[in-house]
Amino acid sequence: MPDSNQTSTAAVRPMFSLRASLRTAVMGLTLVTAPVGLVAETVNRERIDWQPKVNLTDEQMRSVGRNCTGAYFYPTPAAGESDLAPSQAPMRASADRSRAINSNRFILEGNVQAQQGRQSIEADRLEVDRSTGTAEISGNIVLRDPSARVAAESGHINNQRGTAELHNVGVVLYQNQMRSDASRFKKHTDASIHLSNATLTTCPPGTEDWVIQAQHIDIREDNIWGVAKNPVFRFKNVPYMWLPFITFPASDARLSGFLWPGMGFSDNGGFDLSFPFYFNLAPNYDLMLSPRYIHNRGTGVEGQFRHLSSLFASSVDFALLNNDRGINNQNVDYLVDAGIIEEGDNNPFIGEDRWLLGIQSKGGSANDQNTAWYTDVDFTKVSDQNYFRDLDNTAIDVNYDTHLLRQGTFGYRWDNWQSSITARAYQTLDFYTQQPYQELPRMKLDGSYLYQGLLTELNHELVRFDQSQNFDNNDRSIIKGARARADYKVSYPLQSIWGFFTPAVYFKHLGYQLDDYNLLPEADAQQSFTALQTSLDGGLFFEREGTIFKRNYLQTFEPRLFYFYSDYTDQSSLFNLTADGQDVDFDSADITMSYNQLFRDSRFSGGDRIDDDNRVSVGLTTRFIDSTSGREVVRASLGQIYYLQDRRNFVAQYNNNYISASNQYTDAPRSELAAELAFNIGSTISWNTSVLYDEGQQVINEGRSNLQYLDNDHRLINLGFSYRRKPDTTLNDETIEQHTRQSDISMMLPVSDKVNFIARNLHDFTFERELDSFAGLEYNSCCYRARLVWRRWVSNDLSRVVADDDLNYKRGWFLDIQFKGFGSGTGKFYQLMSETIPGYSLREQAVFPE
Repeated sequence: MPDSNQTSTAAVRPMFSLRASLRTAVMGLTLVTAPVGLVAETVNRERIDWQPKVNLTDEQMRSVGRNCTGAYFYPTPAAGESDLAPSQAPMRASADRSRAINSNRFILEGNVQAQQGRQSIEADRLEVDRSTGTAEISGNIVLRDPSARVAAESGHINNQRGTAELHNVGVVLYQNQMRSDASRFKKHTDASIHLSNATLTTCPPGTEDWVIQAQHIDIREDNIWGVAKNPVFRFKNVPYMWLPFITFPASDARLSGFLWPGMGFSDNGGFDLSFPFYFNLAPNYDLMLSPRYIHNRGTGVEGQFRHLSSLFASSVDFALLNNDRGINNQNVDYLVDAGIIEEGDNNPFIGEDRWLLGIQSKGGSANDQNTAWYTDVDFTKVSDQNYFRDLDNTAIDVNYDTHLLRQGTFGYRWDNWQSSITARAYQTLDFYTQQPYQELPRMKLDGSYLYQGLLTELNHELVRFDQSQNFDNNDRSIIKGARARADYKVSYPLQSIWGFFTPAVYFKHLGYQLDDYNLLPEADAQQSFTALQTSLDGGLFFEREGTIFKRNYLQTFEPRLFYFYSDYTDQSSLFNLTADGQDVDFDSADITMSYNQLFRDSRFSGGDRIDDDNRVSVGLTTRFIDSTSGREVVRASLGQIYYLQDRRNFVAQYNNNYISASNQYTDAPRSELAAELAFNIGSTISWNTSVLYDEGQQVINEGRSNLQYLDNDHRLINLGFSYRRKPDTTLNDETIEQHTRQSDISMMLPVSDKVNFIARNLHDFTFERELDSFAGLEYNSCCYRARLVWRRWVSNDLSRVVADDDLNYKRGWFLDIQFKGFGSGTGKFYQLMSETIPGYSLREQAVFPE
């Protein structure tokens, strides 16, 4: 399906897509009613419109598929006639012989050719009766216009009634390279068309890998849509599917019809088959319904409804599995082994209805409308925590999500101000993950003024943080309450070709009104904190020209210095407010360290803390830029923060001493060294790496490296490695190392002109196991593409109650078939590939440009 924001314009393409008009190809044959005794110049035309690649122009080649040997193209019309409508163009006709039976009947024989504008007729014999407006035509008939070519053996045409009948017909549609053969072609008075014993395919002549055979095909309602009765789908001349009827579009307009079925297999659900059907209900709304059969679970339906108005773009996703049979549900075994459910409980969802509801909507300026107001709704809810684990085996991003968002926002903009109100809640899918706070509501009012170079920013926020319970899954107290925050900033940005300098002053105020429930009697439910801050941010740009390997380049040197100071405001009253020692921490965390984070004005995300700081950040960046192309070839950056005094405010405290993710204590004089290095070798190879090095402990705290190769032959290789130090943990009196060491290797390699090898391996060196692996083949011909992939991935559903090395694997087969020109069911497969193979989307755009 196209993006919901494009509902009114994007053409949804069911698998039976007859895009050109067959009626216009017949042309009514009005041109032959002119006096044929006056023979004009002979029109020399090719009777076969398939052109091999060697005969194509560069412009034509861009529209030909990579593995196609050629294409159908409308022949170039006579000079000066290409832009004229048939009613305005002169008629030219010729034949070897012509004679008049009487004043109304004419016969043309031998190499009959007629041309009027961009329409033409060729035949061996043509007999016209002007009194009845009829014509008999026979022998090597070819009718052409820019949309189609129709060939036949014989036929009868009635211009007065607007009807025609042709026998043993072959139709070529130039725009989508489709060919149809039929024993009989009939055009009725209402302009509808009937084909008998017909076939449809988009394969080149002589290589009909797949065809659709139908007893009857009717194209109706001014050639907008068609119906095929009793169609049989044949692949490699083997029938594999029959339907009582299908509908398909006969133009570029969206039309109701079947999409290709989706197929898969997993060890949890077994064989999984879906048959999506698209309903084009109106120009601004449509519906996709997909009946689904899962062998081990039963039958259900999935769907999406989209609606587009002048103010809103909305979509509703829904799914229902009625009476889940729950056969061979391995997730149940995991739950029993982990002690989450009892052995006798069997399947907790057997006999239950499983469902999903998702609503997305953007309104006003969020939907690219010229309005001052905007809305944004994102709501997803499922029937139970195991829904995605049991029923959506290919959506890898959902498998790793632990929460479903339910959020609605309304906002309004003025010239200098913007306001919004948001309600946000979550559904937690992980049994042992604490549900995030609900924000009911979050209100914001932000202003910005620029006066004579002085920039003033005024940000205000009020949030109510709530939970549906007073204790979490581990019986720890939950603190609830409201938080107000005001952040003001005045800066004076100065920019020049030699560098930049920005001094700034900040005023930050933080206030709480906490609920008394769960708080200690001596805890202060109403607290506020205020701090003044200042920063100086400056950088210089130096350039020089040089030559490396006989190529001219421009080298830059970009030093940057950032100073930040903040008053210390004691926020220790936010800690140990309950009997079990809980702190106020609604939405805050430490910022993950990287080179770009050296120059932030806060080391926290969220709004629960105000920095106390006195630090200097130093960064150095150099770039090598190709002077000819302007492409950045090399970029290297190195930087560090120098703390001029200890920090005393943190998100959490342990024994009066804070330990960050990088194991640095509060009195560390400087941060880790942050380094980044990037290479771009031509347009084929790119390499990016980043490192955080702790000088005090002389260890690398974090490192990432990614190498990508993508060439013009569509070979794609990714080599990635990541490392992160973590404190050891203890499980069942056993110390377990938690350092993350992972390699990620993926590729798509052509085995031949039409076969590609697909593979990915995500390996965990800590526990010496594969986290996610798949391999398969893609066959890509001129008229269809088929991909078969086997995948095995770790089920991390119980990662908080089972040791990582004891987690189980899930397995599945996934099949995707795309018959080109007819649409496909590629959504889940494309999602799997694009989210696990970096560069996959770029490769697809290169192989199949839009």
